[in-house]
Amino acid sequence: MSHIHIPDGLLSWPIWVGSYIVMLILLFFALRHIKKEQMGRKIPYIGMMTAVMLVAMSIPLGIVPLHISLAVFFGILLGPILGYVSVFVANVILAFMGHGGITVIGLNTLVMALEVSLGYFLFQLFSFKEKFSPFWRGLMATVFTLLLTTSLTTGLLAYTVGWEFAVPHSHEHADHNYDESIDHDHDEDINHNHDEIDHDDQALEELNYLFLSGGMALVVILALGILIESLITGGLVAFLMDLRPHLFESQRKE
Repeated sequence: MSHIHIPDGLLSWPIWVGSYIVMLILLFFALRHIKKEQMGRKIPYIGMMTAVMLVAMSIPLGIVPLHISLAVFFGILLGPILGYVSVFVANVILAFMGHGGITVIGLNTLVMALEVSLGYFLFQLFSFKEKFSPFWRGLMATVFTLLLTTSLTTGLLAYTVGWEFAVPHSHEHADHNYDESIDHDHDEDINHNHDEIDHDDQALEELNYLFLSGGMALVVILALGILIESLITGGLVAFLMDLRPHLFESQRKE
């Protein structure tokens, strides 16, 4: 769920270059970890899960201005290594489809890789408790993971590019705001910096959802998004665990 939809030119170069470097280093070690004799068997898993992720991230939830990513589910199913490769491929494709800029690929991949890895390890941790069914293990792993990643992503965006791009809205809206800010900067001098700060704060204050506004509206939107994705993940895990338990067992062995 923590996918960043901001265009190129907003993130400072140390952030996006640094995230690219870390992303490529992790990708190198992830690919090295996959044995050559297993590559032919695992590539279909990566391709299939990437396709499912692309479809899931292209469908808005409707009741909240968010979409699910199923990153935690793919981490539980594929494990952290294959899950990382899958989210990398998905983010590259999404960037070329206009879901975020090219310079955001690194940051998006790292955030979703955190969801993949943390979700996987939390699911394994909860698996030691026999009283928890697969549904509840998947749900709890997703809740705790998304609470962390959405908080980190929202805080990072608010600090680096402002609340205007941190609050949930469609990526088309983000592109429109960015174009307006570029045009406006041509006509304003350096004294406009104070107004920009006020404008960023105003973006959060003007966020409305149901009968709530501002920070409370943001909290409710994110909470509902986390709840929806957690329920879906728990349901998918329970369904596949009952139908194809060997899929999960093979990941634990590898």
